[in-house]
Amino acid sequence: MKIQQNSIDFQTFVNSYITAILDGTTEVAERRNLLIDNILAQDAAVDVSRNILNEAIQPQIAAYREALRNMKAAVEKTTDVVSMGQFKTAASDLLVARNNLLEALENYSRNFGT
Repeated sequence: MKIQQNSIDFQTFVNSYITAILDGTTEVAERRNLLIDNILAQDAAVDVSRNILNEAIQPQIAAYREALRNMKAAVEKTTDVVSMGQFKTAASDLLVARNNLLEALENYSRNFGT
């Protein structure tokens, strides 16, 4: 599923971005943009899928999309090590929301065979 692949890629982009910040490289802006592109891709994948998914999964979709928006905002505000607190919180919240969504999708698929 596209949601899972984007989520796996997200972890790679987060690590790359954090490394650039910690190392103080000139690639921070480029890596930030790649991470934001991934966040937007995750949101687009969920947006396209939400209309075909069962109503019972809509709360998890809404929570995931909110976590994506919060993550994007945190990335845009993170410029150095000192400003990483909100980034870490947003990333943690996003991973929890993603896991909840994937679990709901798996349960729905198992129970209803779609």
